[in-house]
Amino acid sequence: MGADEINSDFPDLITLEHSDSGTDPAVASENVDGFLTGTHSAILGAAASGVSTAIVDKVQDAEVVMCSGSNTAASLSAYDPYYIRTAPSDELQAPTLGDVIIEDGVVDVAVVWRNDEYGVGFGEALAQYLADSGLNVALQEGYDPNATSFADLMEDVAASGAEALAAITFEEGGQLVLDAQGRFDGQFYVADGFVENVGADQLGGELALLEGFRGTRPSSAPETGEATFPDRFAEFSPDSPTIFSAHFYDCLMVVTLAAQVAQSSDPTVFVN
Repeated sequence: MGADEINSDFPDLITLEHSDSGTDPAVASENVDGFLTGTHSAILGAAASGVSTAIVDKVQDAEVVMCSGSNTAASLSAYDPYYIRTAPSDELQAPTLGDVIIEDGVVDVAVVWRNDEYGVGFGEALAQYLADSGLNVALQEGYDPNATSFADLMEDVAASGAEALAAITFEEGGQLVLDAQGRFDGQFYVADGFVENVGADQLGGELALLEGFRGTRPSSAPETGEATFPDRFAEFSPDSPTIFSAHFYDCLMVVTLAAQVAQSSDPTVFVN
């Protein structure tokens, strides 16, 4: 949003520029520098919690608003006032996924997670919640998300005696499912990172492998929200995933309305 674009006398209140984070902290850090020159009021993104964690300090220091519609890492709750998000923290989703597992009557469960900001925070919180709820967490372990095989991990899950596996993943969850074949045949539980990133391409075309999977993700149409948004967004942008589309829309609206109410595009003014 251009720093000099908020003016009630003109209809075109917002200018947008686009840059790709590359889902890579180094790429995001380099690209975001161009938005910290004093001519921008807000940054929408990054999408991944780990990427946002890598750039949030420099954005805060520059006193530019940063709003993500898909960051869920619990650690990001510590940033204030220029960082905001419209997606729920994993501090909320971990107990919700835990309740799904508990309500299914699972007794022995394994929890594995990718070793990054998203995975560690979510995975450890989920394992703790399940243990505190009386379940036997037979295995809890992080893994390298850049690994090309998870066969050994799946054998460890099977050897633990777990009847169910909760996997906090991104796209590598597809390989994890493939490597579970013939090794672990228990119930799978997943979360938003898996739902958003694992499809036919990650499963060798074998979508049937997902049959019976259970899990959680932030709602794109909560009961208290605007129920028609997902359908209208899908019509507007047919090839875009809808899971966090409403949350990013809310980011744009929150920032724009705050600036409009304050009649200022200066973040130091409209964040208060």
